[in-house]
This record gives sequence, C-alpha cells and structure tokens, in this order.
Amino acid sequence: MALPINVFNPTYWSNLILEALFETTFMPDLVTTDFSAEIASSGDTINTSLPGKATLTDMTEGSFSAADTDFALVTLKLDEWKGATYQLGDKAKTFTKKNALELFAIPIAQAFAKQIDLSLFGRYVEVYNRIGTAGTSPTGVDELGTDVEMQFNDQLNDLSGRNVILNSRAQNNWHQAFYNTVIPATDSLINGNLGKRFGMNFFGSQLIPTHTTGCTVGGTLSAGTTVGALSIAITGATGNPKVGDLFMVGGFPYVVNTAATLSTGAATVLVSPPLRTVVASGQTVTATANHVVNMGFTKGAFSLINRAPSIEPQFEIGLVSTVALGGFVLRTQIWRDPKDKRTYMQSDTMYGVKTLDPEKAFRIMG
Repeated sequence: MALPINVFNPTYWSNLILEALFETTFMPDLVTTDFSAEIASSGDTINTSLPGKATLTDMTEGSFSAADTDFALVTLKLDEWKGATYQLGDKAKTFTKKNALELFAIPIAQAFAKQIDLSLFGRYVEVYNRIGTAGTSPTGVDELGTDVEMQFNDQLNDLSGRNVILNSRAQNNWHQAFYNTVIPATDSLINGNLGKRFGMNFFGSQLIPTHTTGCTVGGTLSAGTTVGALSIAITGATGNPKVGDLFMVGGFPYVVNTAATLSTGAATVLVSPPLRTVVASGQTVTATANHVVNMGFTKGAFSLINRAPSIEPQFEIGLVSTVALGGFVLRTQIWRDPKDKRTYMQSDTMYGVKTLDPEKAFRIMG
C-alpha cells in the first residue's frame, strides 16, 4: 500500500505539477526559453539574449581581432499571469502520489500546457512565409515531407532543431504517408507519435489555430511600392485587413501587422517584412484565404520567458515554494483559512512570448 504524501509541502506540489507539465507539452523545449526563480511582478519587462552568431575571419600569424561578447538583447513583457487554486479537504491528508497526480497535478499541468501552447501558436500572426494551399490539408510525402524540408532550406534555416507542428487532420495524413516507409515507424504505429523524417521533428497538436481572413480580396496597388517600405496602399479590396492576413505582392509574401479599415475598398496597410521589391501601381495584391496554421520553425523563431510571481507577505515561510524545472518555474502556496477551516493550494506563474525571428518559421497551410 502506498504511503500518504505530505499534502502541506508546497515544494512537493510544485515538482509534481512541473513533472506532469513536461509530459503534457513539448513546446517549451522547441523554442528559446529564459526562465528563473527570480521574483517578478505582472507586467514587468525582461531582457533576454537572442541566439548568438559567429563570424569567421581570415587568420594571420601574430595578429587577430576579438569580437564583442555582448549578445543582442530583446525585451519581453510578462503579460500572462495564470494560476489554479484548489481546496484540500481532510481526505487529502491520506493522499498517495497517485491520488495527487490524478486529482490535482495532471489537471493543473494540462491547463498550464494548454495556455502556453496557445500563446506560442498565436505568434503565427507575425509569420509571413508559407507553403501549401489555403483550405486544403497537406497530404503525401511531398507536402508533408520534402516540400517542408525545401522551405527550411530556402529560408537558410539551421539544419538542426527543425520542428513541424500539425493539426489532427494533417497528422492523419502524415501517418498514411509515412507508416510504411523504410524509416522505422514502430513508435508511430504503436503509440501514435509522429517522430523524425528528413531531419525534421514532427509533432501533433489539437490546439493548432485556424486563421480566418479579414481581407478576402486584396485588390490592386493604388500606388507603387519602394524597397524597404512598411506599408502598401490598396484599392478595390474586399473585407477589412486584420492582423495575420497574408498578401502576395510582386511575388513576395507579406503579413498584415496592424488592422486596417477599408474606405470604399481602399486603405493603407502596414505589413512586414519591409517591401522587398519595387512594384508598380495597379499590380494585383493577392489575399490568402482561410487556412489552418500548421507550422515549421526552428528554436530561434519564438521565445518563452518565465518568472515566479512575487510572494505575498501574508504567507509564512515554509508555506510558499518556487521551483524551477526543465525550462519552467512555478510558485505554489498552501494556507489554511481559519474562518472556513479549509486548507487551500494555489499554483501560479507569469510568462510572456515573443517572435524573435519570423524568417525562422513558416506556415504550412491546411
């Protein structure tokens, strides 16, 4: 018979939840993370380093130059503060680890995992490169394999750490495309896991977003573009452009980064990246239809930053624990309310997400 746990130990609960968290989500392992048990407050901004770059120079005996060791910094805001609060009844005193996992740790971990994944998936609105056909789920070894690999290569992305996230329909197509290939697929067949193909790590998620396009017809340019410009002037368009809408202009993809309102079909729309070529007035602006946002990306595309909330003064030492584990930090507080004679447990954390480099990601439209 399993021995009961110490239900009043917040460190135990934090570790239990974090262990369950990393069995539930894979996203923190796939992005650039910055986590610390350092105390912070909601809304704080944190400076974190961008992935480093190295430049080789010609060497001469007895002569050298040293590069600056300072890393480029990017600022992220801790704009998400999420937590769960439970009451621990008298029966909790006889909990085993199995009870604690099933009743508390796993549900809390699943809730945190869902929020983190949704926040990271939501950064797709800044990603402009794309492959596939809007409204049609990718199928076959080409659309789910070699075409994806080619896009990584065309974007000059690192050969290591290439990740692909697929929704349930694309996962189904992936299994049908790869289950009988010469590459071992035992885990895929038995456990339903996707695995690695063509140097890319494939994952499935039920939380992949669908982008509903605001501007359904892009119209034409009402003014010519200049290289480096951050906006395009359109006319003859239908539907107000919204953040995350995709346009093709002069053979290059762009994404709308600020919502705009049409006036008799015309508007000036802020886009990224900066315009890559000169396009004459009157040229077609092609809007991309609604699509599922399956995605390919490398670790340097997105960032997750995580800090522990500040400890409230009414909690005694020993009833509050902040634990950092595997790229995530969690605060757990346990207290007893003398008025209702109940014991409460609360686990919370603060985090922020940001797109570091959209050139290291692309949409695989479905």
